[in-house]
Amino acid sequence: MGGSKNKSPAQKEKAQQKKDAEQKKGKKSKSEDSKTEISVLIDESQALKYIKSANVITAHDLARNTSVKISTANSFLQKSL
Repeated sequence: MGGSKNKSPAQKEKAQQKKDAEQKKGKKSKSEDSKTEISVLIDESQALKYIKSANVITAHDLARNTSVKISTANSFLQKSL
């Protein structure tokens, strides 16, 4: 009927270090969880020029043509609607 054997001191120390590392990672992600405002500006004249000439408008195409991040292009499209 044996139960689990006791861990050696070295194994206990390694397990404790892993737990400490996981706790540090968890705390770090919680502090960075808040969303930041998109600060990259998009050239509106260039974006509007693309929007008028395109048959289908996607955030990816707009981002590629205006050389900004996709999230910036997406927020611009949402604001312009």
